[in-house]
Amino acid sequence: MLVAYASAWALNGEEAIRQALDDCWTDASTYVSPLTDVVRGLAGLTNLILDFPVMFPGASMGATGRPDIHHDAACVPWRMRSTAPIRTLGRDFGLCLDGVDFVEFDGTGRIHRITAFFGFTAPATASAREGHPHRERAAADPARRVLALDGDADHLVSARSPVHHVAHPGLGRRPLS
Repeated sequence: MLVAYASAWALNGEEAIRQALDDCWTDASTYVSPLTDVVRGLAGLTNLILDFPVMFPGASMGATGRPDIHHDAACVPWRMRSTAPIRTLGRDFGLCLDGVDFVEFDGTGRIHRITAFFGFTAPATASAREGHPHRERAAADPARRVLALDGDADHLVSARSPVHHVAHPGLGRRPLS
């Protein structure tokens, strides 16, 4: 599904884009980013992709890493490169803009929702995470705690959260308490 979605952004012409999206998108699917209101359905996303070259002349999009996928969700880092300066949201990003798409899949495996964020940077190294704000918030609020699932990510979990277990490759399903 993610391959079909990504390929649609590289295509020209309404019919070609629509064909690629037919495999991964539904009339109930939504896309939202800092630049858009909620874009709904196949026609809405097709029109957004058709408008992309007008909004960002000379720009192209591509994944910068492998998607992180579990259950019915994915996180996909990406980069937009352009031959002209990328200026949006009151900022000048130069010739490239990094971002991430948070993807939710429906019961059939097709994309239900994408929420895009702009201006993300590479993940912090272990030494840079020592003063990580999630750690500081967790220390300030006893109802919160940090659960380190692996060496690359810290996940904030609230004790008031309905989540009682965590599943992680290599760790299996473990109680949070």
